[in-house]
Amino acid sequence: MVHSRIVLCMLSAVFLSSVTAIGQAGYALREDDRTMRYTSRPAEQARAWQRDVRAKLAALLRIDDLLQNKSNIPLSPKKLSSVDKGSYTVEELEINSTGNRRIRIIVTLPAAQGKPMPAVVCIGGHGSDLYSPYDEEIVSKDATKAQADRIYRGFGTALANKGYVTISTTVSQHEIYEKDRLLMGERLWDLTRCVDYLGSLACVDRSRIGCAGLSLGGEMAMWLGGMDERIAATVSAGFLTTMEHMEQNHCMCWKFDGLRELVDFADIYSLTAPGPLQCQNGMKEPVSQFYVPLAREAMEEVRTIYRDMGKPENVLLDVHEEGHVIDLPALLGFFAQHLEIAKKEIVFLPGRQSHGWSGHAYTADCKLLAQILNENVPTVEAVVIEGGWPKDVKILDGAAAIVIACDGNGLLGPESNWQALDRLARKGVGIAFLHYALDPGKEYGKYLLDWIGGYYEQFWSINPSWLAEFKSLPRHPITRGVQSFKVEDEWYYHMRFREDMKGVTPILTAVPPDDTRKGPDGPHSGNAAVRARMGMGEHVAWAFERPDGGRGFGCTGGHTHWVYAKNDFRMLLLNAMCWIAKVEVPTNGVLTKTPTVEQMEANLEGDRPQDWPPERTRQTIEEMNRQ
Repeated sequence: MVHSRIVLCMLSAVFLSSVTAIGQAGYALREDDRTMRYTSRPAEQARAWQRDVRAKLAALLRIDDLLQNKSNIPLSPKKLSSVDKGSYTVEELEINSTGNRRIRIIVTLPAAQGKPMPAVVCIGGHGSDLYSPYDEEIVSKDATKAQADRIYRGFGTALANKGYVTISTTVSQHEIYEKDRLLMGERLWDLTRCVDYLGSLACVDRSRIGCAGLSLGGEMAMWLGGMDERIAATVSAGFLTTMEHMEQNHCMCWKFDGLRELVDFADIYSLTAPGPLQCQNGMKEPVSQFYVPLAREAMEEVRTIYRDMGKPENVLLDVHEEGHVIDLPALLGFFAQHLEIAKKEIVFLPGRQSHGWSGHAYTADCKLLAQILNENVPTVEAVVIEGGWPKDVKILDGAAAIVIACDGNGLLGPESNWQALDRLARKGVGIAFLHYALDPGKEYGKYLLDWIGGYYEQFWSINPSWLAEFKSLPRHPITRGVQSFKVEDEWYYHMRFREDMKGVTPILTAVPPDDTRKGPDGPHSGNAAVRARMGMGEHVAWAFERPDGGRGFGCTGGHTHWVYAKNDFRMLLLNAMCWIAKVEVPTNGVLTKTPTVEQMEANLEGDRPQDWPPERTRQTIEEMNRQ
């Protein structure tokens, strides 16, 4: 569509012949003639100041009407091209900016799309186009332009390679496209629409959208980060300065009526608070440009509101040794810290395999679960530590959850190790005990009561094998996606739980056959209390919320490795591992496909029985999931 354009006359930049000190008149930040200059105040009043300034600036920018009517302007995207780059796809599209104007955008989309990912609006400076923030393979066939765009260090491509969704459009124009608009208003509005488009994508986490740019792009990152509260983190490179300085030495496209009377750049940056803000200025910038001492002075003003809001650590000035370029390592590190979700470590501690080729196969059990978690839960790093209790317990310091599967007290051993695990539990680390690990002896059962809410108490609990039918499941994150199921295994029951089941939520409950209760008295066979409960339900898996906020989980099944082939049982365990680590369990549970023969037989120890060829494993997997 062809639009009428009103050409804005560009004022040529006036360069000072000599500037020897920041303290010369007109260079310092103005303190008296800004009606909305930020000064220290309580956090709630600081937020009110931000709301007031945003409203005044939106009116000055002549975009307040667009903000009010944005819901009536559909994006109406039209794909123009798509290029597969392997780990991501580059798409060029058109979207509506206003009801009368469309803009072109570049979007990079990760090839692997699981959970919603972070996104960054990538902004070029003067002379740039929508391709400029990307590397030379994407940028331009024009060698001269590709050379000029190297100042961006291909930061858009670097982010795309790390799995971010990125978006870019052109804001370097010096023309006003629509009547009664302003140049800076149209630039900002086009970037706002880029954020709208990101928000429309299912693969984007709307709470993790950032923006970054250099030079004019750094200026526009300041505007977008300050005016659009959806921006979660901002990198403004090669721009932090004062308006007085920009009056003296730069293109005047930044200025519009009423701006200087209201604020300085430090005030606009202050609108980003308390959200993370990184400004970048290079030591090789000349005095006439984005001079570091002046940037430091401006940054001190910006820090004020961050202190008032209790987040002084969220704002920083990155002073690098180069000139007017993107400091790529600093940018990537900043977004990694503030937009990427740190992975939570789930540590599996398996004991030695003890019951033939496929029984009490703790290492194989744990490695299967860890592999599935690592493949399907982006926010988890599952680690299996073999060889018993770690010689250096510090290796567990970063764990969000610890899963123990072993014979009795065969893994932890002496009291000192139990005390070490107790210290971790008291710090909030999630704890799970599986199968025989629930029977460490009464001496250590007290720890399990505190950590996971229950344990196997000899002469009170029993350990028969039986077909457990779980006809109904409670509403709990651990049961998400899990259907009622039945499976035969060695299901311990009549566990010793905390008094009145306080903090304990039963997850798997079934009625054992009466003949499993009729064994003679013994540590594992039977007792009068068990026999008195004929026909009653027994809890064989449970969740526990500790008074201090930590979480625990216990499951008595898992005698045979083949039970892990049961899809619903395996999903329930995977969900439980996430839950105790305080990782959000997906609505439909952790994705887990029926395992292959190779997956099920991997890591089993000892010699394969002659009567158990791979075909029998395949049949077992099928039978498990027919029940």
